[in-house]
Amino acid sequence: MIWAEALVALLFAIFIAVIFAGLAGAAWWGDRRGEWGGGWLWLLVLFLAIWAIGIWVEPAGPLVFGVAWLPFLIIALFVGLMIAAVADAEPRWSRRVTAVEEGRVGPTEVTEAEAAEARRISIFFWILFLGLILAVVFAYV
Repeated sequence: MIWAEALVALLFAIFIAVIFAGLAGAAWWGDRRGEWGGGWLWLLVLFLAIWAIGIWVEPAGPLVFGVAWLPFLIIALFVGLMIAAVADAEPRWSRRVTAVEEGRVGPTEVTEAEAAEARRISIFFWILFLGLILAVVFAYV
C-alpha cells in the first residue's frame, strides 16, 4: 500500500469514527458524561478499530483515491454496536452516588471492589489499545 492510500485510509477512519461517535454521543449520552468520559475514549477505540481492521480486510466496494470505503463503514457499524452493547447502561459514578446516598460508603472511600474493577478495565483497555496500534503498524511495515 502506498503512503497516499495509507493517508486516505487514515482519513476515512477518522471521518467515520467522528460521525459514529457524534451519533452515539447524541443518542446515548446526551449532555451527561458516562463510563467513556464524554465519548473521547469511545472515539479513540472506535477510530483505532476502524483503521486497524479496515486496512487488513480485503477491499470491497467502490474506491475513493484507491481505497475501498465500504469496509470501513461496515467495521464502524459492527465495532460501534459491540462497544455500545458491552458498555454499562448505568455509569459507575451513578452507582457510586447511589451508594453514598444510601450510606453504604463514605463520599471519599474507595471500596476494594471498585478498585479491582478499575484495574481490570484499565488493563483490558490498554491491551486493546496496544493491540490495535500494533495491528496498524504491522499492516504498513
